[in-house]
Amino acid sequence: MDDQKTKAGVKTTEFWVSIAPVILGLIDRQQDDPALNMTLVICSTALGMAYIVSRTMVKKCTKK
Repeated sequence: MDDQKTKAGVKTTEFWVSIAPVILGLIDRQQDDPALNMTLVICSTALGMAYIVSRTMVKKCTKK
């Protein structure tokens, strides 16, 4: 495990799983539904935060 390197963020599955709903939300944001727009903003923020935490944990665990 000492020889493993941490992959760049854009090369990970977590990144693409996290960014897909954000992109779809931006496309769907063209709708004039305030409740939907707020839900998309909240979900995008939560996904972004979860991604940052997961990457931090991976990098923290791989460092010595």
